[in-house]
Amino acid sequence: MYIYTIKKVTSLVSLISAILILSGCAAMFLPENQKVIVKSNNANNEIYLDNELIGKGKSFSTKINKQDAQGQIVISRKGYKNINDVILKSRRQIAFYPLLILDLPFGYLGFGVDLISPNCQAYPKEITINASEEYLLPVRKESDKYLNISNIKLDINDKEKDLVDIQVGMVFDMNNLQKSIQDSEKA
Repeated sequence: MYIYTIKKVTSLVSLISAILILSGCAAMFLPENQKVIVKSNNANNEIYLDNELIGKGKSFSTKINKQDAQGQIVISRKGYKNINDVILKSRRQIAFYPLLILDLPFGYLGFGVDLISPNCQAYPKEITINASEEYLLPVRKESDKYLNISNIKLDINDKEKDLVDIQVGMVFDMNNLQKSIQDSEKA
């Protein structure tokens, strides 16, 4: 009975040790989601993150999943072109550094895991997006005509009127320039 308990405890300690050695403390204990404040210059802006509406208006807060988010932002507003932008993970959370120190007794493998883990990198706390008037779409007037072209086929019957490849040679010897010009005209 006593030997069975020792084997069980030994296997449990080995399992916990393997988990700690093969994973980083910061990657395990830092949250996957991050609260971000998004600010824009217009109350009518709709902000999308990775094709999902995350909010509308001048200022709002949202949670971003640090592992799944690609960081592609699209600002949409009626009468304006869509503005595409990217947010990047540019900082580490404060708790990252103390948790990184905990990796040292267990070897450098956990240290490496923490350095590349998406949980250990953070987006800026505040994201400011300004849609300027340069993105304003032109207003269509009654006199304006629009042509929608959807199917285009190109058939060149006269091959002589087609584009021609022209070979150009480079001359390095200036003494024989005249000879090189005459040779290229013959070819």
